[in-house]
Amino acid sequence: MKKLIVLLITFCFFCFTKATTHYVAVTGNDRTGNGSSSSPWASLHTACNSVNNPGDVIHVIAGIYKEPSRCELARGVSIEGEGKATHIYFNYYDSSIYDAAIYLNSKREGTNGNQSISNMWLDGNSFVCYSAIMVRCRSNVIIHDVTFTNFQAFAVSFNGRSGKWGTAPDIYSSGNQFYNCKTTDCSDRHKGGAGVIALTSQTNWLIHDNTFIQTGKEKSHNGNIVGAVEGYNKNGKYYNNVSYKPNDESEQEWNFGIESWYDEGGIEVYGNTFNGGGNAIDVGTGGGLKGEYAYSWYIHDNLFQTESQLAKFPVGRAQCIGVQFEDSASDATITNNHFKNIGTGVQLTLSHGAAETQKRIYINNNLFENMGYADGSFGGFMVVLTCSAGAGFDSIFIDNNTFISGNIGHSRAALYINSASGQTSNIYFRNNIIKSVATYGYITFDGTHKIDKVFSQNNIIYNNSNNNNPFTRGSPRVTNFINTGNIVSDPQLDNNYHLKAGSPGIGRGTDVGHGKNIGAQRNKDAH
Repeated sequence: MKKLIVLLITFCFFCFTKATTHYVAVTGNDRTGNGSSSSPWASLHTACNSVNNPGDVIHVIAGIYKEPSRCELARGVSIEGEGKATHIYFNYYDSSIYDAAIYLNSKREGTNGNQSISNMWLDGNSFVCYSAIMVRCRSNVIIHDVTFTNFQAFAVSFNGRSGKWGTAPDIYSSGNQFYNCKTTDCSDRHKGGAGVIALTSQTNWLIHDNTFIQTGKEKSHNGNIVGAVEGYNKNGKYYNNVSYKPNDESEQEWNFGIESWYDEGGIEVYGNTFNGGGNAIDVGTGGGLKGEYAYSWYIHDNLFQTESQLAKFPVGRAQCIGVQFEDSASDATITNNHFKNIGTGVQLTLSHGAAETQKRIYINNNLFENMGYADGSFGGFMVVLTCSAGAGFDSIFIDNNTFISGNIGHSRAALYINSASGQTSNIYFRNNIIKSVATYGYITFDGTHKIDKVFSQNNIIYNNSNNNNPFTRGSPRVTNFINTGNIVSDPQLDNNYHLKAGSPGIGRGTDVGHGKNIGAQRNKDAH
């Protein structure tokens, strides 16, 4: 009997909460329409103001729409269109980074949105509209198969915090997703600097299979692809995306693909192609620590490239770097990536404070191809460790990579260690191929402070300057430099930079977890 009562109550509940599809059409009427298929509304604004039953769907029929007002979308209500044929121009403007034309806002952090926005074209009307979608304090919101064009500040902001800048949330937003979308020119560094996607206080998030084009705004205005400068994100994945940034923004502006602050570990980036200059991935202030996860960042199987090598080092801040950690960091892995035609592959920097340290960073099985600048200007390093303010580096593992350049004058060093403060120690450089890359030396020591316990072992070092020897600039105090087992002969590589049969690198390395062959045998191949 009790089971029967429960079943009846459940049946009645679903009867009274049955999801309904409501309609918007260019032939509709906001005054006389009721949202039915036979009497649709004329605007998304009216539909959003009228529909508040969780599970309901607002269906926008193909057509061109002009939306002058903010559309506030209730929790649990979804919006769907009919592909790019549903083309919505937004004229709504509010310069706050906490507002947008489509507004999904809850007062309580972590509120289950359980809704989606899909299959339409959202247009900022030649940058009249500031931002497209704000998702604030909601979880399980999915945005997919949407085209975004010409918004001033961002396409979508996922913001899980009820307060403002500078603190972690009490409850993280969880399960938000953005996929199968295309964005064109939807970010501006001078309009909040957030990014095409602004990401704050998120966990279990996914961004994948999107195309991001951010090249069309005036110089120095093309903002980030992902802007996580408000930070406190963790346990997320960014994968199978293709992004385009300008080669040179200059004018004292940064030029980032992903910029992340205060992240809290468990972030995986893989299968992406980053086109253009600037920092493709910049892990900034307060980021780069693993928290409760096995790693802080796991960056693998990506392609970082410009179409051709840049003519010279860019003016201002728009340095061309693949991956940069610029604060305390630990337990990060950068593996199986292809860095091509860019200024510097991986840069580890300590410059913000004396307490900063970086340790247990693993850089392995990457291909660094044709790095540097055509005029030989500053840059042209494969891996850089530079300490100007922090406590130093400890336990950095650079193993089984291939460093190769088309012109010895374009690149300066495979490994550049500059210790201007603190102490650098336990740097492992093993089983790498270094061919035609060094204007200085294949390893270059610089600075004025102590560099201790550097292990250069079982590398193939061929056709580099300084007679294939390390090089010292400045007055660093280098102690316990172990330089053994290295081979000075042609590595004999095929067109994909893998070892040919008979190569001196076959079986001649020391197995540190990647086999005994020397060089990178696996990476995202651009050929």
